[in-house]
Amino acid sequence: MSDGLNGVSVYQMNAYNTRANKAWFFFGDKVICLGAGITADRVETINTTVNQSRLRGDVSIGNENEMQVMNSNSTKIDKGPIWIYHDQIGYFFPNSQDIELSAQNQPGAWADINGNSSKKTINEEVFKLYINHGINPKNEKYSYVLMPGIESTSALKEVDLSGIKVERNDEKIQAVSDTGLNLIGVVFYEEGTFEWGENKLTVDKPCLVMLQEYSEGKWNVNLSDPTQLLKGTVKLNLKVDGKSKNFNFSLPDDDYAGSTVSKPIDLN
Repeated sequence: MSDGLNGVSVYQMNAYNTRANKAWFFFGDKVICLGAGITADRVETINTTVNQSRLRGDVSIGNENEMQVMNSNSTKIDKGPIWIYHDQIGYFFPNSQDIELSAQNQPGAWADINGNSSKKTINEEVFKLYINHGINPKNEKYSYVLMPGIESTSALKEVDLSGIKVERNDEKIQAVSDTGLNLIGVVFYEEGTFEWGENKLTVDKPCLVMLQEYSEGKWNVNLSDPTQLLKGTVKLNLKVDGKSKNFNFSLPDDDYAGSTVSKPIDLN
């Protein structure tokens, strides 16, 4: 779902005895990443990969006031908040999570993932950052923020995340607000109501909704059905500052199924 500048993407996994609800909120020049309901029944450790790429330059770790170059090949971090920087990308983990980071040689062969490919071992210096959920996790969650295009650790210190808030992150609803953009993004995995403060947003079908207040009481509302399976309309109720209105959003079909529907809403 997108308004042309901001957007929300969602992925619901249910495969290999592993379930997870994941959402990405593209707000301005940042990406807020949420995961919830991470549950598995497997013998392997379940990880969420944040990034894996060729190692390019130093890796720095620290907080908003001080960053230090990582002086080992790998490290584990279990206390937050923590900032990580590599190759012009900043990573912010607001809460304590089992984060694992390595910057070292990593061997592998294409045959490891494709039996018809070469068995020749390739060695590359690799940056690898992931969250370890352990074996057989039950309803685990995570949150972090990506900041691409950051030229240095000094520039990373200037990034302001104070307006970003994870409003909710569970199996039913994932939501993020950004006061700097007057923007709220919500993922509904089923019909329900999302509350922030004394305000409410209710929908009668699972969908993505993005709200942006551009003037007092006036909102741009974007809605989409990422499954491309729903038919007809989505009924939406928005209640802000004690004012409430109902609206119907007609869902596109055929080649346009899943595309974003936009509508201005005036609560005055």
